[in-house]
Amino acid sequence: MARYSNCEFDKRFFQSIEEWLCSNEVSKLLDGQTIQAWQEKLHQMRNNKLMQIWESTLLIKLLLHRQNYTAAFIQFAQILERSLYIQFKSQNWLAKGFVTIPPGRERLGSSYEPGLAGLMQGWCRSQHLHQNDKRFKLLDSIREKRNHLIHEGEAITPYQIRSMWADGGLFPVKYPESPEILRELMMDVLKKISTPPDLTQLLLYSLYKWGLQSLQEDYTKNG
Repeated sequence: MARYSNCEFDKRFFQSIEEWLCSNEVSKLLDGQTIQAWQEKLHQMRNNKLMQIWESTLLIKLLLHRQNYTAAFIQFAQILERSLYIQFKSQNWLAKGFVTIPPGRERLGSSYEPGLAGLMQGWCRSQHLHQNDKRFKLLDSIREKRNHLIHEGEAITPYQIRSMWADGGLFPVKYPESPEILRELMMDVLKKISTPPDLTQLLLYSLYKWGLQSLQEDYTKNG
């Protein structure tokens, strides 16, 4: 879980989950069909970077639930950037002209990699969105707020998060600034950027749900 919290989807992360799924403790708690299904999901996640990104969205939910709004927003922005980067590479935005190399860096050629601003502009160009489009404005606002939080070391409030969507009548947003509403706003942006799988069927979401149910059953049982 510590590696997952840091979005470290490395060899050790997958090995740890695989060892846990194969342990005697788990076999005593779960039927073989469930364990096999989770092992298959683990295999899929290991070989699919986009799926790893969607698996990591559980962190947004957990951080918002703890009312750790600044960490949740930065995590959201990081997932957004990773999703855009994968599309930048897989769809070759540079060759298609969606991303342009800035003056003075032409020598990098095809090895050039844009920052968050360049990735956002590249996505907007791929979707034929102009700078006055409300989605373009929202992405730019998210980028500016993310940079400000990191550079200045400040915190962000639920009201400030909500206002990025609501100010100037950009998007209709529900009240109040609850963790559920804020997560919905963030997830809507991610779903616009990249088509999601069924989140309820992802491995880490399944493990989280199972863990909660186990704790609740244990609490009810032991009073």
